[in-house]
Amino acid sequence: MSEKRKVEVSMDELSAAFAIQMMEANNYLDLETGEVVMVTDESRQKLEEIYDEIYDQDGNRVISLKEYLENRDDLQDWFRESLLETDRVEQGYGTCFLSVEPDDPYQDYRDMERFIRRVEDTRL
Repeated sequence: MSEKRKVEVSMDELSAAFAIQMMEANNYLDLETGEVVMVTDESRQKLEEIYDEIYDQDGNRVISLKEYLENRDDLQDWFRESLLETDRVEQGYGTCFLSVEPDDPYQDYRDMERFIRRVEDTRL
């Protein structure tokens, strides 16, 4: 039986994640901390390249990501942090992280259209 626990979530952060649609980024809810984490396509693509270097042919990590990044002088600190966060999301997706799907911007309009079709009084 799975253990239930309460996690404090910032409704402002979660609401913003639902409302904001970015083609080059996705939001995830951390089920352990309640934090909303943004992962950019740039971080995800760079991490895929790094995975090719830090995993052997059998799929075993030969060096930790943190250690690998510490030895890279060509990456800025903020990008290193972004890569570590992206890795955390990738490793915990589905168990520790859930995707926050943005709202459909046309849903309200479709609701209005359905309502209008059901109004029988033509004066309205």
